Amino acid sequence: MDLKTFINNYSPDLESISENPNFELQVLIAHHLGKSRSWVLAHLDEPLSDEMINNLALDVDRLTRGVPLPYILGKWEFFGHQFFVTPQVLIPRPETEQMVEKALDWITIHPETRWVWDVGTGSGCIAVSLALACPQLKIVATDISISALRVAQKNIYLHHVAERVFLIQTDLLPALANPPDIICANLPYVSSEDLKSLEIAEKEPLIALDGGEDGLAIYRRLLEQLASRATAPHFLLCEIDPYQIYGLDKVLERYFPFSRRQVFLDLSGFERVYTVEFSEMRKQ
Repeated sequence: MDLKTFINNYSPDLESISENPNFELQVLIAHHLGKSRSWVLAHLDEPLSDEMINNLALDVDRLTRGVPLPYILGKWEFFGHQFFVTPQVLIPRPETEQMVEKALDWITIHPETRWVWDVGTGSGCIAVSLALACPQLKIVATDISISALRVAQKNIYLHHVAERVFLIQTDLLPALANPPDIICANLPYVSSEDLKSLEIAEKEPLIALDGGEDGLAIYRRLLEQLASRATAPHFLLCEIDPYQIYGLDKVLERYFPFSRRQVFLDLSGFERVYTVEFSEMRKQ
């Protein structure tokens, strides 16, 4: 059996669970062969051994049972880099790349920026991407999950940034005296009720998805922690759902009424990245 026949035979099995079954099969084959997807497309007449067919069929079965492709591969791309992923962390998504881009925009305008906190780091994809883009940065990456931090540590060593990215297990903000220049916070923001009807809730870690009754419970606690500190960072970036903008505005108005807020569209045209420039003035 050659590559083209395998794809044609197994593609129908994935049609009910995948928007692009041929793409997933091509990526899976490339992974097993140690080749690129473009190589697979250029060698569709390449024969497969019986052992390879059996191994591929086992992974196709995992796909049909709902295991996400990145977890099968054990890696996924984010911001042009490969990252290890496991079921203990969220799969990096293109929408989140916008947060990295907006952080880099800020750093370009404020080249004196040195310290970033990546709160809720998960796989570490944001922290590592920023470290790779800006050699002058030092980044503290926090997460409440020790399992997630183990994945982040692998990615930090994979990309050789261990001297500039530091992991801390804690609930949101680390107990460090001096505030950073920037905080990136891609925290859980799906409401508990919405999660009940989302397929993702059965596949990716709930601790990284469940944002409480209105989806803003974790962000509310983050801002409460910030407000309790003597000084605030200069810039905060969050990832949210568009319908949460008003609610987050209200929380900012309570704790940081003089802050400047902006919302940026993601690649699909949805309001996704919420940014805050802080003033030291706040309500008492």
